[in-house]
Amino acid sequence: MLSCGELCACEILESFEITQPTLSYHMKILTECGLVISRKEGSWMHYSNNPQLIEKIKNYWTNISTEQEDCICKYTKADGQCDK
Repeated sequence: MLSCGELCACEILESFEITQPTLSYHMKILTECGLVISRKEGSWMHYSNNPQLIEKIKNYWTNISTEQEDCICKYTKADGQCDK
C-alpha cells in the first residue's frame, strides 16, 4: 500500500480487519527497523516507505540474484562436480 505514497493510519485501517492498536504495533516494528518512515499529524500517524533503505535492499537483492563474474555457479557442472 505504501508503494503508492504516504498514507494515514486511518486509510490503512480501512483495508484491513484489525484494530488501531494492532496496526500501530506492526507499523512501529516496520518503523523501528527502518523500512517505514512515520510522522505525526494531529492525532493520526502517517506512514511512507523509506526509499533509501528500499533502494539498498533492491541493490542487495540484485547483487545476490544476478550472475557475477566470480559467481560460484561458474565453477560447478550440472552434475555437481567442480570444474576447478
